[in-house]
Amino acid sequence: MADQNILNGGLEILEQIISDVTEYNDNREELDELNDSIKALSREVNTAEKNIQTEVTSRVKEGSASINASYDKLVGARKNKLKKAQAKRDQAKMAGVKERIAAETQDLKTENRELKRQIEKAFAQEKVSLFCNSRLFLALFNSKTMLDYVIFVACVAIVFGLIPFGIYISPVIDDIFLVLYTFVVALIVILIYKKVNSGIMVNHRELITQAQEVKSLIKINEFKIEKIRHSIKKDKNEEMYGLESYDEKIEAINNEIIRIESEREAACDEFEQKTKTNIISEIEGRYTGKIEENKNILASKKKEREVLEKKLTDQKMFISNNYESYLGREFIDDEDKLFELAEMMKEYEFDTIGQAISEFKELR
Repeated sequence: MADQNILNGGLEILEQIISDVTEYNDNREELDELNDSIKALSREVNTAEKNIQTEVTSRVKEGSASINASYDKLVGARKNKLKKAQAKRDQAKMAGVKERIAAETQDLKTENRELKRQIEKAFAQEKVSLFCNSRLFLALFNSKTMLDYVIFVACVAIVFGLIPFGIYISPVIDDIFLVLYTFVVALIVILIYKKVNSGIMVNHRELITQAQEVKSLIKINEFKIEKIRHSIKKDKNEEMYGLESYDEKIEAINNEIIRIESEREAACDEFEQKTKTNIISEIEGRYTGKIEENKNILASKKKEREVLEKKLTDQKMFISNNYESYLGREFIDDEDKLFELAEMMKEYEFDTIGQAISEFKELR
């Protein structure tokens, strides 16, 4: 047919052309359906494989979480028990520390109580108020230590500096009040110092001085007591507190926690090596048959598509080379027009295809 002019052909040639074009179009439709089928099967296979992975992940995660939750509960109970045991041990140690501090500082505390009693007795015998042994009194009238001088200077600064300055800058207080304040306070201070010096310091200076010395001894003892207390609290040696029973209980609980964690590790290893594999096998077993069947069908359809695509390529080339160059794309792409040409050849009894095409175009 490639060596002849098909326009000179008759109805038989046209019917062959129609047959070839119809077969080509049918094959194209078959290819479209085949492609849709391949896409649907591919999606089904992919979905099934994803379902396997999703279910495996979920089941494995659930199984692992279940194992760990059980052991977490066991470990948590032991840790609470350990916390209580540790608290009891700390209480026992604290009680032991307090007893040790009390025992090692007893002599110093007894000595301080005795020294304070002696001061009170001496002041009572000489009928002198214990206020004369207070920090404020000694700072003002018999300063000896640095703290005494600080208190003295502070009192002077308040009485003769801060208060007068407040009166001076106050907008509601007259200046005359500042003069009166200064005169009255100075007079009171002078009278107090005169009275104290003549009535107390002259007659009882030795008592007050001795009391200050005794208070210094008490301070030294208090410093020693604090040093002993600090040393005992920092001492790492706990043998004297009798904590062996608490330590044994704590060690037993720790060993139990270690054992439970070891069992957890063994259970997790067994899950990973055996249970997980069984879960995967069971899940894959439910999907594998259908997946393999679909994959086989998919492979078969892909081969079928390859054959059909090659056939379509050959048909397309044949139609283009033998028909389209004579008839044009108008008739090749529109199968109905070919049928119209055939009807016209029958109706008008044309001898050639070319005559039918001319008439067809004139009528259009």
